Amino acid sequence: MAHHFVAALGHGCRYTPSAKTGYGTHDITEIRYFKPNCYRKDMSDDNIIVWSADTALKWDDFAAEPHPGTYQDAIATIRYNCTWSIESHDADGILSFSISKIRLSTIFVKNLSWARIGMVSESLRVHMQGCFDLAEYIRPDMENALVQRFKGKLYPARGATPDEQQQNSVQDSRVVLGALQDIHKELDAKIAEYQDQTKHGEDESSQARYSQRFTKMKNAKSA
Repeated sequence: MAHHFVAALGHGCRYTPSAKTGYGTHDITEIRYFKPNCYRKDMSDDNIIVWSADTALKWDDFAAEPHPGTYQDAIATIRYNCTWSIESHDADGILSFSISKIRLSTIFVKNLSWARIGMVSESLRVHMQGCFDLAEYIRPDMENALVQRFKGKLYPARGATPDEQQQNSVQDSRVVLGALQDIHKELDAKIAEYQDQTKHGEDESSQARYSQRFTKMKNAKSA
């Protein structure tokens, strides 16, 4: 009988199988996912701020040392954490898997962000908060782009045994991370456009228009 499974995965995750439930054609093995490591293996929860409507960045959150070779007074590293699920499919004895339930969350990475404390101002802090808010503002569109990219696609479940098929499918599903790189390139372009239009917060009218848009979003999410 075919062995079926589902798994939930996270960007940079470690995974451990939980107990199996049931036997036969509907065996399910769930994979629990953990917090992402983002870009660095020593990443911890203390170094990540997950976006929320009431989160206000502070200069203390910019924990990295300023880069001496750049002209900016502050740099914010903002990315998306990505989680997804995989599920097996059996078509006439040919086992495959699909990728679904892709979800993004907006994160600020403290130990990859920095500020020249003696050079910064409140208006610049508001501008950097806007970079974080912008990432959340466009997150639903980014998430939908990823969902559509994998919708309806089946991938072969490699392996001679059910355990091999499951483990290989877990690894092969990390194709999502390649697509996430494209999403991050688009995110970087959107943030660069925002910074250019607001002149890094110095254009007060342009910054105010963005801030109004973000305030409206936060009010809607808090309602």
